Amino acid sequence: MFNQRMRVGAIASVFGSVFGTIAIDSIINAPPSRADLRGNLTVEISGLNNQDGDVCLSLFNGSRGFPSDEQRALDAECVEISTLPVQVTFDNLIYGSYAIAAYHDKNQDAQLNQGLFGIPTEGFAFSNDAPAPTGPASFQDAVFFLSQQDTTIQIQMRYLSDR
Repeated sequence: MFNQRMRVGAIASVFGSVFGTIAIDSIINAPPSRADLRGNLTVEISGLNNQDGDVCLSLFNGSRGFPSDEQRALDAECVEISTLPVQVTFDNLIYGSYAIAAYHDKNQDAQLNQGLFGIPTEGFAFSNDAPAPTGPASFQDAVFFLSQQDTTIQIQMRYLSDR
């Protein structure tokens, strides 16, 4: 009886050690959670009609505020146009859904200037080259998924006015 208890105890001890080791190993070597997966996004903007002023971009991770409310943007940046095409990189982004709104700020007043009836007098662009036939593009049309460590997207600047 004593031998049988020792064997059962020894077996339980071995199983406990094995399962404990497996559990600890699973925790230590677990794949990173989705929230830990991060990447860099480079946006390449082409189609600028000159090198005057800046290109301003806003990065959104949801539809609230898209495309014009920079306060609701995850990140916003204006860069001076020094070479064409213009490249802007957003670093260390969590994998997920994003959309870009951009404009060619020729007069560097940090806003998309508009003329009669709200028609833009400066160039504008959206990720996915989302259509904007009668107003700004929707988040749904501009959204893309960041799922790699380094991603580059291209967008084309559009102009509705020659001014």
